[in-house]
Amino acid sequence: MVAQGGAYSLAERDAQLRAGSLDVRQALPIWQSEVIGFVERTWGDSHRRFAQVVMVGGGAQLLREALLRRFRDRAFIPDDPIIATARGLYKYLLSLGRRRE
Repeated sequence: MVAQGGAYSLAERDAQLRAGSLDVRQALPIWQSEVIGFVERTWGDSHRRFAQVVMVGGGAQLLREALLRRFRDRAFIPDDPIIATARGLYKYLLSLGRRRE
């Protein structure tokens, strides 16, 4: 589970991040800048045509404040963005099952 040279494996780092024991203070601003830059290059101002932009996943949780600043009133981040996609897909499948009955 330990990478070459005694460094932590990706799985160990993921566990530390989820437990809140990984110090990301130095890396987070760099990653935040990369993500926001990618969004701006890819979408530009196109997001303005949407009433809301739903942001899910662990990245949405880590970058919450930056995403809310960037998208302002269009941003929607669920209470638990990490499982939001799975929850939505589950509800969608339940609705499909009801339609078939």
